[in-house]
Amino acid sequence: MIVQGERVLDPSRLRGRAAWRAATIAVVLTILGMPIDLVIARGIPGIPTWPDVAATAAALALLAILVARRRAAPRAIGHAIFLLDVAVIVAALWVTNRAYAESGRPWVPFQENKLGMMAVALLAPELWIGLVGIGAYSVAALAQMTSFSEEVRSHFALGEPWATVAFTLFALVLLASRLRQFALEREVARTHAEMRTTERFARVLLAVRDRSNTPLQTITLAVSVMRTKHPDLADTVALVDRALERLRDLDRRLWTQSNTVRWTSDDEAFDAGEVLEASSREGR
Repeated sequence: MIVQGERVLDPSRLRGRAAWRAATIAVVLTILGMPIDLVIARGIPGIPTWPDVAATAAALALLAILVARRRAAPRAIGHAIFLLDVAVIVAALWVTNRAYAESGRPWVPFQENKLGMMAVALLAPELWIGLVGIGAYSVAALAQMTSFSEEVRSHFALGEPWATVAFTLFALVLLASRLRQFALEREVARTHAEMRTTERFARVLLAVRDRSNTPLQTITLAVSVMRTKHPDLADTVALVDRALERLRDLDRRLWTQSNTVRWTSDDEAFDAGEVLEASSREGR
């Protein structure tokens, strides 16, 4: 569990939210990016527009699903939609890339595929999702490149297919680095949450100690009076003395918990009743 403010959050729910956010951003980027490709295609005769329109429509449908499930935010749906979005874009690019390549116009190959790889590296919520997404963009570009004729490939910018391979490697390194940093941040958050939980528990123990001190003093005084006025109850008084010694030992052990609490100026007037009441409310 991870504590956020006064709430305890389930790690699986946190991962579900992360998957939902990643899928939402990816789908929104598709909705924004495909119309830009449509604008570019308008200046080149023969470039089909239906792949971009279909991809935009599919992205809008995926976004509607995400919005409908935003409260539950299940991780499986986030992962599935993220990969579906990648598949939709790769399919659309397969058609438009060929049209650009065969148009006879100057064209730097597979720029959209390379951009997609970078986007996946920056957004993928899990390593395997990132590997599948980057692999889909990269393999599609390299496979399509081999399907072009020699005449079409002769118009390519210099550096292919190595430029695509380089982008693939950079995307993989970026993905691994980002997820490693995310894992470290999550570990720091978990450790901080455990420290806060331990500190809260220590405060409760100190509050129990504080509330028990007055009754303990009263019992000690009563035993002293009994010992003086009723010597015939010596055996009973001895039993109470042993019980009191155990309580004093417990009191000393509870006091050692004060080292785990970070005291601030707000704790100068430590209200044991308020601490116990707050703990009771959190446990409900």
